Amino acid sequence: MVPQRVLEEIVRSSAHRVIIRRCTCRDGNQCGNHPIGLACLLMGEGAREIDPAVGRHVSVEEALSHVRQCIDNGLIPFVGRFKADNLLWGVEDRGKLLTVCFCCSCCCMIMNTIRYMPQISQERIVKLKGLQIIVDHERCKMCGACTKSCFMGALSLSDGKIIRDNSLCKGCGLCITTCPNKAVSAAVDDLQAAVTELKGRIEALIDYR
Repeated sequence: MVPQRVLEEIVRSSAHRVIIRRCTCRDGNQCGNHPIGLACLLMGEGAREIDPAVGRHVSVEEALSHVRQCIDNGLIPFVGRFKADNLLWGVEDRGKLLTVCFCCSCCCMIMNTIRYMPQISQERIVKLKGLQIIVDHERCKMCGACTKSCFMGALSLSDGKIIRDNSLCKGCGLCITTCPNKAVSAAVDDLQAAVTELKGRIEALIDYR
């Protein structure tokens, strides 16, 4: 999962950008909670090979607008290299295609299956360095909305408090967006260090520029 600030920096420095016309997960599940058009953003030189019939080739500003629309709609951005996307979108696998999925908890394949996958697969989703999820217990009404939304099962209700399992939490922020009482927030020990570390990890993964 990537914070909006980091994602926008990646978009600005990307070589090329394509917005897929229909989210395959939401389309297949006939999602009624989020628009199908708020679909994946593909970046890098490889994105130039995507057929315009399945994806819109866009400017930096258009891509940034799409990112903001998706996040404002409550979708969670996950960034990574998914080799299956090269086959799915007809792009030669040269390590030059970066995928940004905008996931919803109701349809996303990652959110709905990751906790049942082998440990090595779970470890491929990495949370932001130094991230802390904070619960304001005075605001918290113990409604359980955050525990139900957590796709890793990292949150539980116990002794009148929300308990978080740090070993399971992926730092996606879904618990923050789903809490109706604004009782959950996030903080980072050293934001600049976290941003630098995260950008370095992504740049080591793929050449998107």
